[in-house]
Amino acid sequence: RAQLAPRLTMRASYGDGFRAPDFKELFLFFQNTNAGYAVQGNPDLQPEHSTNAMLGLEWATSGGYLRAQFFQNTFTDFIETEIVSAPNEAPVYEYQNRDRGWTRGVELETAANLVASGRLRAELGVSYLETRDERSGLELLGRPARAGRLGVQAQLPFALRSSVTLVHTGRTPMQRDDSTGAVSSYRDAFTRVDLRFARSLPLAGLELSLGADNLLDRRPREWAGFTGRHVYTTLTYTLPGLR
Repeated sequence: RAQLAPRLTMRASYGDGFRAPDFKELFLFFQNTNAGYAVQGNPDLQPEHSTNAMLGLEWATSGGYLRAQFFQNTFTDFIETEIVSAPNEAPVYEYQNRDRGWTRGVELETAANLVASGRLRAELGVSYLETRDERSGLELLGRPARAGRLGVQAQLPFALRSSVTLVHTGRTPMQRDDSTGAVSSYRDAFTRVDLRFARSLPLAGLELSLGADNLLDRRPREWAGFTGRHVYTTLTYTLPGLR
């Protein structure tokens, strides 16, 4: 981290790491009878290994900030879905380890108080991603090239805090042509609305929240798993030394 000017900060990082396959990638079995395909897990998956580099710049004031971040990730044994069914059968996809590849891109974020008191605040973020499978020279499946987020937070009467967020996931490559390897099928872009209310309780450190992800209950085609409305409530306690 370097302070280039009173309001301008540069951050850079480099790391080696791994990501173990998650429960879905190991044991999922999802069948979409309407679309005629299925996705299954693979209990023999190995962890992904990676190197990660990032360079970011941030311009910040008391009322907001503007941030740009550039990143490059190189993977070995990264996990991607591959079709495992016979050509004349309904497509079945399985999570597999790939040889080697990379992702790189840029993320832009900004936030600003819409009123001087800070009781109304907006945030905007967009990202662009480029991917490559070094074995084939083709883009990776399951990773959208574009994504975005627009959120507004407000402080309401009775000490309530609220947020409304639009989350956009761009069109995503999902299937390759068996002969050429080119992407032949895409998952539709999807925009959802998330809503959340929160309030601190009289006991210090406790917070109660109520929210709904995908408030409008949008259900796009070819999205594996549940994408409908998700209503939740949480009770959180923060230790005094961590506040």
